[in-house]
Amino acid sequence: MSDPVWYRKKRYAHFDVPLSADHATAYVSNPERVAKRSFYPFLAFDIKVRRYKSKKGVAEIKSKKRPIRMASHVDGYIFSYYAWMLSKRYESFIEDTPLQNCVLAYRSGIGSNITFAKDAFSEVDRRGACVAIAMDLEKFFDSLDHEHLKRQWCQVIGMDRLPPDHYAVFKAMTRYARVDREAAYAALGIKDVPPKPLCTPSEFRTKIRAGRLIQVNADDFGIPQGSPMSSVLSNIYMIPFDQEMVALAHGLHGYYRRYCDDILWIIEDGDQDTVQRAVEIALTRIGSKIAVNQEKTIISRFDFKGLSAGEKPLQYLGFTYDGYKRLIRSQTLSKFWRKVVYGVRAAKGRANKSAKAGASGDVFKRKLYRRFTHLGRNNFISYAKRSFKTMEDEAIRSQVKDHWQRIQEELGKPLK
Repeated sequence: MSDPVWYRKKRYAHFDVPLSADHATAYVSNPERVAKRSFYPFLAFDIKVRRYKSKKGVAEIKSKKRPIRMASHVDGYIFSYYAWMLSKRYESFIEDTPLQNCVLAYRSGIGSNITFAKDAFSEVDRRGACVAIAMDLEKFFDSLDHEHLKRQWCQVIGMDRLPPDHYAVFKAMTRYARVDREAAYAALGIKDVPPKPLCTPSEFRTKIRAGRLIQVNADDFGIPQGSPMSSVLSNIYMIPFDQEMVALAHGLHGYYRRYCDDILWIIEDGDQDTVQRAVEIALTRIGSKIAVNQEKTIISRFDFKGLSAGEKPLQYLGFTYDGYKRLIRSQTLSKFWRKVVYGVRAAKGRANKSAKAGASGDVFKRKLYRRFTHLGRNNFISYAKRSFKTMEDEAIRSQVKDHWQRIQEELGKPLK
């Protein structure tokens, strides 16, 4: 018998240990047990993401911290199970409504970011003269209002108030607790490879809880990004906003799509002010903290000959379109080439170290080829191939056609 669709056994170190599919199912499918659950705090740490921008030909490198919140194993099973249940309720709620075609993220079986981008670009082609507005919601998950979320949760499950088990999960996601991972390791004396579990229940009480390492979200807004429930909760949260946008799109004969915190409008020239004001007003109705990141808003005007002179290309879900070429974003390509350079240099460094130790000193190319060339699967090159086939644009193929030559050139360079 196969595992339940919501079950994923992960082996990272946390305050508890993984359960088998049968034991996890027995636990999460017992509402009374979930209602009484004492949820562990999330392990919190940041990942630094490098951002590369070019201003007047000069490359700018900036680091952005991405906060990671890792649920314990049993808590993760609960979140995954309730996310699965809520996803089914959400799909039933939007079935046979315009939202079914407008909400794109975190829904299985409706397509991928490649097909969604292709559909948007085809809409530009169909209209000819139009304006595309791409917006981004600032600190989206950190801004979700708890009371509004609770109301929407009740609406989707068709109840006036949350049942005890749902309410326990709601509290775990809104009044969530977290422990800084490095602080926890220091308190537990972990220096190298963390044990699994990180500590005994007794050590958790005396060193983590009594050590006052647990921080609780005291705000009335915000949920942890990256938890198994964050995705479906974001869609549930945005139902009134999506309904209002769909009604506006119908009135303006416009095209509205939302992929999590990415919003796209395609409208007639002259309607952009109406749309932008309507978006900002609608957002105020679902929480005081949620807002458009004005710096990331891109307005692209098209005429019957393509992108109007002096306008920025439409950027959507990792692709760009200027009315002629459908391309993978240049930033995405640059990131891939940097990974190639770093990966090859690391492999050559290991080979050099091996040679000094008396071994062969050969560079293990097979792994590099799997990661960075057409010889591998589920890598960037295979993604580019899928993009080319879906978009049916030779320009995408041209973006990566020299990848083999570039990796060979990098392999031939002397190690610095």
